[in-house]
Amino acid sequence: VTEFVDAPAPWPLCIVTVDQVAWLPHGCWAELRNEPDFATSPEAYAEECRLALHAAARGGITLWCGAVSNLDQDSLAWLETLLRRCLEIPRVSVHRYSPAPTQGLWSPHDGFSDRHAELHRLFDILAGRPYLVTEIGYHVGDGGLSEADQAEHLRAELLYWRAAQAAGVCVYQLNDGPSNEPIDRYGLRRRDGTWRPAMDVFTEEIPA
Repeated sequence: VTEFVDAPAPWPLCIVTVDQVAWLPHGCWAELRNEPDFATSPEAYAEECRLALHAAARGGITLWCGAVSNLDQDSLAWLETLLRRCLEIPRVSVHRYSPAPTQGLWSPHDGFSDRHAELHRLFDILAGRPYLVTEIGYHVGDGGLSEADQAEHLRAELLYWRAAQAAGVCVYQLNDGPSNEPIDRYGLRRRDGTWRPAMDVFTEEIPA
């Protein structure tokens, strides 16, 4: 398990390829691949979605498609093309990370006036489909946030996405990696096995 899920899923969310969908336990939630917008055309991914959705329907799997890397202009344009090419996609997953080097909580991506504008653009593309936020996160590595600020940012994110009626939120990531590079310091748990203050966000009562 690499991510912590704040969602009503009956199983941990699995990230899968088309071939793996048929092997999943009945009733679980799954996301089709991770950030395909980096290396796959929306047209090619749309074909994968059709195959995966067929297998998911036979196995009683709740499949989330899209898994775009962020809510920037390019990623959202990719998602819009995908949904036009595969109208049968019933639900969508997205990632969202701050574009600012300082990891500003409310910093918008280029071309948007604020984070709410990103969200409204996403809603326009979804056209009423439910959506799951399968990655958010803030690192505490070199040049990163303090552990206290990481916790406050994640608390604000959960409140934001709950208010925006996301089906759930997955936090990247559960455990720190081996280095002090930013990619290895998003964890809710330190390398020595102790929990950061951010973990308290998931054990306290947060208003729905």
